[in-house]
Amino acid sequence: MTTFYLSSDSIYDSSDVYAGEFYRSSNTPLSVGESYTQTRNITIPGTTIGSQYLIFVSDRSNYQGETDETNNTYAVPITITAPDLVITNATAPTAAILQEKIRVSFTVKNQGDVPTTVRSRYDEIFLSDDTTLDNSDTAVSSDNYWNYYYSSQTLAPGESYIQTRDITIPNVSLGNKYLLFVADRWNYQRETDETNNTYALPITLSAPDLIVTGLNAPSLATIQDSIEVSWTVKNQGNVSAPGNWYDYFYLSTDAIYNESDTYAGSFSRGSNTPLDASESYTQTQNLKIPKTVSGSQYLIVVTNRDRTKGKQTPPITFMLFPLP
Repeated sequence: MTTFYLSSDSIYDSSDVYAGEFYRSSNTPLSVGESYTQTRNITIPGTTIGSQYLIFVSDRSNYQGETDETNNTYAVPITITAPDLVITNATAPTAAILQEKIRVSFTVKNQGDVPTTVRSRYDEIFLSDDTTLDNSDTAVSSDNYWNYYYSSQTLAPGESYIQTRDITIPNVSLGNKYLLFVADRWNYQRETDETNNTYALPITLSAPDLIVTGLNAPSLATIQDSIEVSWTVKNQGNVSAPGNWYDYFYLSTDAIYNESDTYAGSFSRGSNTPLDASESYTQTQNLKIPKTVSGSQYLIVVTNRDRTKGKQTPPITFMLFPLP
């Protein structure tokens, strides 16, 4: 069996990169003075670039005992090249609102001297506090809820493709940010330069401010009874609220919402989106009282639960009548 390795020098050792192997097949026994020639295709590993040696190692595992086991290698110099993917241009709005859908596009180009060899590559978009991609950055998803954008195109030197996507701005901190467009995010394609795959665009993020301004409910209820509640939500911020949110109801022994309160139901904001600055909506729904509460309780409504503010009614007293 002949084994192939890529090496930075002409001497075979354990640091060399495996590149393939082929059995001697029918070329046995090999008589004194005889030889055989094999021609094979091998795939260059994607781990080395530049001036290397391709080392041929005959009978690497020493299956055949020999008078000299030290002369089984042959080294051939080889120069390994690779493409170089870069993002040459990107477009996006200069400002956006949390949960707003915006359209972006970016151009990926092979500025290397050889074609790409890996057909499956993934480009990604991130939100960052700076122009450098790191683990603190937030991936941005598109309509298909994927954070990445697949490309199967083989790019010849100088060729490029354009990706256009509608992305949703996630709930991150506000202020000045950067959209980072990253080509070949997972480095599936080996390149001459892996440090130039990111393109940064500045973007300023803002958010609305949703508050509950009114809540009406009966002051007396029976457990597992259905009561009518009415509440009003206002956007007191300076920008519209484009997101999809729910208003949540809880029962609490005090007037402060926390995670120990008893969940009583939730309702979608329905058609009340986007909610422009200073606008409000009022909803009226039937709410079923949980059977796990008793005595004097507060009914609390929390709009956009994970992000904003709530409101509570005066205490509701529950009559503990036996259920039919």
